[in-house]
Amino acid sequence: LAGRGGQRVEKKSRLCRLFQAGHCKWGDECWDAHGESEVRVLDSEALRTRWLAQCAWMAQKEARAEAVQHSCAFPQALVVRLAMRLEARPTDILAILEKAGLPAAEDRRTTVKALLRLCHPDKCPHPDAKRAVQIIGPLLGKAP
Repeated sequence: LAGRGGQRVEKKSRLCRLFQAGHCKWGDECWDAHGESEVRVLDSEALRTRWLAQCAWMAQKEARAEAVQHSCAFPQALVVRLAMRLEARPTDILAILEKAGLPAAEDRRTTVKALLRLCHPDKCPHPDAKRAVQIIGPLLGKAP
């Protein structure tokens, strides 16, 4: 099921705000839990997937505004935002390219080169472009 911002929401993984306020009309059909006993605990991979989806969504939102503000193309601003958001875990950038709306090549090296071309400071006027290249660049040498 797609939730706000296109992120995937697992059934019964959070409390229903409407139920807590006494207004949920869905009853047993509600995708959210109606009490602590119904809440499903997500495993670490499901939590990681949800977190990455949220990062992709936020990066898209920020990139739309920054593309206009910094006079760069949306894909350029998006690559920069993804790099900045995932600086501590740059390999995750490759994991969420499609979620973020960027195409991925068949092989890792080609994908990383395409990302570097998008955010290279000579081609991208974004003020964080240089930092994005520093974050993404080392992915060329890392094994998958």
